[in-house]
Amino acid sequence: MAKTSKYASVGGGPDEVLSRETAYCINAWLVAETLGEPRNQKLRQSVDWALGHIDQWFVQNSSDNWAPFMFGLTCEALISYYHQIEEDPRIPVAIRMGLDATWDRAWVEKDEAFCYRAGNPVEGTGTLSPLVAPAFAWVYLKTGDTLYRDRGDMVFAGGVKCAWLEGGKQYSQSYRWSFDYVKWRLQAEQMWE
Repeated sequence: MAKTSKYASVGGGPDEVLSRETAYCINAWLVAETLGEPRNQKLRQSVDWALGHIDQWFVQNSSDNWAPFMFGLTCEALISYYHQIEEDPRIPVAIRMGLDATWDRAWVEKDEAFCYRAGNPVEGTGTLSPLVAPAFAWVYLKTGDTLYRDRGDMVFAGGVKCAWLEGGKQYSQSYRWSFDYVKWRLQAEQMWE
């Protein structure tokens, strides 16, 4: 995946429509580096693009149909980069801002979930919540702000309640990085309480 996947040669792209591909490249390169491969020369550019996607979604508001789960994938990649390569100070700021905007624009309380796409903000898709929940726990761990703990708990609980685990894709989405939610949530409790 780090060398021959469709976007590996370019690292995704600067346009937010390639956010998923950019996040996957970042994650694949980080895993490859952990396994002994040299650092991919496009890694930093892809991180800049991922931060640019967050800017397009939540500062420029240039996408009418962004997806909360894709923001979650971007968060996962950026947080992994932050922990493994460099504590880039832009990352916590961008993720926190994105979480605030995602909550305000995409949380569907009646469904205990985020909407699938911003173009339909009235129907929640709980099976994708575990792709966003860990970022809330991470921001809570970084800041001690209980707003992110409380919102993260709601997102995580909705993801558990609405989990559809019979399909391989859905199972993978639920467990892709949801264990990090539990880990960071517990670490934050120990640190801040």
